[in-house]
Amino acid sequence: MTAVIGHSTSWTVIGGGAGGIVAVASLLDNGVESSNISWVDPCFDGGLLGRKYRSVWGNTPVRLLIDFFAASRSFPPDLDRTKFPLFDPERDQDDVCTIHEFVEPLIVVAEHLRKRVVCFRENAERIEPVSGPDSPARWSIICNSGTRILTQNVILAIGSSPRSLSLPVQHQNIPIIALEDALQIDKLQTLCTPADTVAVFGSAHSAIMIVRDLLETAHVAKVVNFYRPGHDELRFCEPHPEGFGTINFINGIKGRTGVWAKNNLLQNTIGTDRLVRVPSDEENLVKLLAGVNSIIMAVGFERKTLAIDGVDWDAVGDLYTDAEVEGMIAPGIFGAGIGFPEPLPDAVGTMEYQVGLGPFMKHMLRVMPIWIATGRCE
Repeated sequence: MTAVIGHSTSWTVIGGGAGGIVAVASLLDNGVESSNISWVDPCFDGGLLGRKYRSVWGNTPVRLLIDFFAASRSFPPDLDRTKFPLFDPERDQDDVCTIHEFVEPLIVVAEHLRKRVVCFRENAERIEPVSGPDSPARWSIICNSGTRILTQNVILAIGSSPRSLSLPVQHQNIPIIALEDALQIDKLQTLCTPADTVAVFGSAHSAIMIVRDLLETAHVAKVVNFYRPGHDELRFCEPHPEGFGTINFINGIKGRTGVWAKNNLLQNTIGTDRLVRVPSDEENLVKLLAGVNSIIMAVGFERKTLAIDGVDWDAVGDLYTDAEVEGMIAPGIFGAGIGFPEPLPDAVGTMEYQVGLGPFMKHMLRVMPIWIATGRCE
């Protein structure tokens, strides 16, 4: 039986991960009444960060994570920081931490926000326009249980999935190790043997971290690291030499992984019998994959999508390169979080997609007033 929520809410946020948490807090910060905000997620457990990546080492300095938890007036003012190692005043503020360390207080923040807004433990399956000129809502969100949530505006914070690459036909049967497993050292060790040769695609932070863990923790026989042709130079996160901000702040190799890469990859301390780094052109793929036991693809993420009547996702490009769009997917539907990151230049003008707790918060501070004004006038 289909249940229709009797009142029409002004805003509905779909997604309970970091992007959804920031979106709900930003709506409240900008004066939207709690009763006019609906929040939809099946778990409210911090999203994939909370479910799959807790043991993974992050790449954001502790000081920036601490800044994030002070960035919203709608976050719990009485958060007991003594319960969370992240806030230990004795720790190195420039060091990184495991994702678990910032997910734990993040879930407390989410629980606080859930008590303030109208929540639905549901899987949103599709969005349909509401017909009729007298309807108080613009969109109807249909959930897996049959529940329909009527709303004027929607913020999609539904996350992303690891991107995959096509392989030569003759090598398409090589086992693939999922990125979420490769990033967890304990699990990675169970999926490889000391006799294995493993191919790792990618040259950014996550890929190089996996290369390190394969060689130094899983102790595989050999790693073949494929990078995009023309992108053989490793990019590190480092301060601008003249003090103008940070170079490769988002995408650069940083923290302990950065130190390892500089000491080993740049210094060529690892013999070619254990590590080979080559461009992923057809010749190298055909030749070198022949001796590989498994493959790991750390080549970025692609947005998840939700069926929306009238929206062709293949035609939806970057939502933030056009000032007239500013994150709008359709009238009253906006994209936030890792699935819809904003591109901004680093200290030398290189465009980087702004992914992470701090970047999500800065993005919401900028666009939420625009979205609210747009939602009112359309």
